[in-house]
Amino acid sequence: MPSFLTSGVGVVLAASSPTVLNLPDRNIRVADLANAPVPNTAIVARVPDGESSLEIDAEKAIRLLRNRFPGAKFSLKFQGTIRLLARDEPSRNAACLEAKTDIGANAAITTINVQQTECNGRELAPQLGYDSERGVPIARSRIDAGSFLGNIRVASEDVITKGEALKLRTGAGAVSVERSVVSLQTSQKGRKIFVRTNDGEVIAAPISKLEMDDEQ
Repeated sequence: MPSFLTSGVGVVLAASSPTVLNLPDRNIRVADLANAPVPNTAIVARVPDGESSLEIDAEKAIRLLRNRFPGAKFSLKFQGTIRLLARDEPSRNAACLEAKTDIGANAAITTINVQQTECNGRELAPQLGYDSERGVPIARSRIDAGSFLGNIRVASEDVITKGEALKLRTGAGAVSVERSVVSLQTSQKGRKIFVRTNDGEVIAAPISKLEMDDEQ
């Protein structure tokens, strides 16, 4: 006889094969697959529209989790295969997000570069990641405008985080010089921030002179 285990998002039926999990909607979240020191409600996949369930084996689950949270430590909640039973949402107009602009590599994803979109089963941008040290979602490599980001919680628009690729514009009058730099700390508008140039020089730059380097 199978035993019943309660989870935060449904009921797990610990049958011999496969494990069965009832989802509250079509989204597959971290907490459905594993215990990990990352946001448990973060979406890692979705049961395709038109399908009532999706089976995922341990190898695929590990791949989904590592793709979303590279470097994070986690332990799977199941062995072998898990069957995820979907429930259609009463409305498809939930607050999912997509990239409003191109987002450069290692840049924090903020309210200024996203916009709301329908949660309609689109594939998550594979470049989407999470920086646990900075505590923000990031672009592990360039994310193009229009890419689907799911229902992630983004950072405030006035935040520049450590490690972001930026452009520093300086000059006087009609003469302007642009330099590629990397931020060395997290800061907000109205302050100066230490950045490192391509030749290794560390300087303090006003945030008003910095902008995202979309070419990265």
